[in-house]
Amino acid sequence: MLQTRIYPVTGFHVDVQESYEVVKKMLTDSDGDQFITLTLSSGNPVSFQRSKIVYFTKY
Repeated sequence: MLQTRIYPVTGFHVDVQESYEVVKKMLTDSDGDQFITLTLSSGNPVSFQRSKIVYFTKY
């Protein structure tokens, strides 16, 4: 159940289970250097530094 595709500065993408709206709220409510934790499509947790996410889209 893929919901959102995250594009970090490294140029690759990661698919997470959280909805676009949830990701947007997490990014909006966090500071630039804060880490946010999401769930990969495989069910494993992944953390990103907020300032290293270039953009994200609905998937």
